[in-house]
Amino acid sequence: MSDTVWGVLFTAYLLAALPIMGMGNGDTPKPRGLEGSSRVAQWEARDRRWKTLGLAWIVGLVALCIVWAYS
Repeated sequence: MSDTVWGVLFTAYLLAALPIMGMGNGDTPKPRGLEGSSRVAQWEARDRRWKTLGLAWIVGLVALCIVWAYS
């Protein structure tokens, strides 16, 4: 593929991160309560989802860069 196509793909991938990082950022602090309570459990589940999504995005970015480097 040409450098223009790679540039468009890379830019689109970076722009896709804006909502992902924006939604996970500015999160509320961990709620007070007993461990295992529904509020704390919901917060922890949401935190795990955002960490997983962010990690998946970073892995995809590294994979995109590796494919680009060897093409």
